[in-house]
Amino acid sequence: MKKALLVLSSFLALTFSVSAQQFFPDWYLGVKGGIGETIGETNWQKLLSPAASLNVGYQFTPVFGLRGDISGWQAKGFLPVYKDLYKFNYLQGALDATFDIASLFAGYKERIVNPYIFVGAGANYRFNNDEANAVASHFYKDNYLWDGGKVSVLGRAGAGIDFRLSDAIALELEAVANGYSDHFNSKVGDIFDYQINALAGLKFTFGAAKKKAAALAAAEAAEAARLAAERAAAEAARLAAERAAAERAAAEAEAARLAAERAAAERAAAEAAARARARATTENVLFVIDQWKIRPSEQEKIDRVVNVMKQYPEAVVTISAYADKQTGNPRWNMTLSQHRAEVVAEALKAAGIAANRITTEYFGDTVNPFDTAPENRVSVLVTR
Repeated sequence: MKKALLVLSSFLALTFSVSAQQFFPDWYLGVKGGIGETIGETNWQKLLSPAASLNVGYQFTPVFGLRGDISGWQAKGFLPVYKDLYKFNYLQGALDATFDIASLFAGYKERIVNPYIFVGAGANYRFNNDEANAVASHFYKDNYLWDGGKVSVLGRAGAGIDFRLSDAIALELEAVANGYSDHFNSKVGDIFDYQINALAGLKFTFGAAKKKAAALAAAEAAEAARLAAERAAAEAARLAAERAAAERAAAEAEAARLAAERAAAERAAAEAAARARARATTENVLFVIDQWKIRPSEQEKIDRVVNVMKQYPEAVVTISAYADKQTGNPRWNMTLSQHRAEVVAEALKAAGIAANRITTEYFGDTVNPFDTAPENRVSVLVTR
């Protein structure tokens, strides 16, 4: 599933993406017409009817929008025993939540092709059922034959594609499935009746073009102001550069000297502290370069520490781990020393030493307590 989503998102990014743009929330109006089919007991061609839709919506984010939709026109029913084909009219209103698929998976960009899906709910009003009532005797006794006008709730879902013709106009193709109660087509059938519509029309966006032009003008004005400020700053800098060069160089040299002294003092103090810890160690567990696996020869050292701590229940141990600075890089060496400290701690715990008697610390290559690189690939165990 994850692989399929990755492939789909990559496809959308390659197919639909162009240069990144700023998103502007906006209102839109959609006008569409097409055909609908009422699912029934005959060939689908016989149940085709005209359909139309008018919607007004607002795009809140690049992905999410809401729209109010008014749609309907004509639907049909069929009585297979008597071969009666009858039509009736309907009008419905719904509130749809829309989701832009390309922006959902590939981020917002201006695109020529914009696929979307939607779900919604509303109310359906059906009327002009005269043709069905004219053949009322042909219906089964347990029927839902209605006269006048009827109202029921509806649920709907669909998908569509916008083909952007300009900033304000798009060609819109849409397919929608409307689900109603079983009373919709007067016949007793399944739990729900369905009307499937295929629509095409135009979508008109309001305000986006003006917002885009205003943003572009503001950006151009800001860029012009920035360039003017840069030119003024460059001129001022040129005039002041010669006067400030000597002072700046002297200040930088002094700062560098003080920083070097502080770094040297800190390094010396850290190395002295590390050597003191090394002198106080019970055992030094050595590791192969760039690894943290405990070798059998080093496991014996850990076993000796375990024996001491079991002999003296009040004893505690501090594990200080290092990596030699002659290999790797500071970030990796810090991670490497962390692994070396943790693996030794886990070995002690596995041997029965309580976690509250174990303290771990790791220094990467910031401190090297020993004189050679192999010695500094180490976890130093200090018992007290």
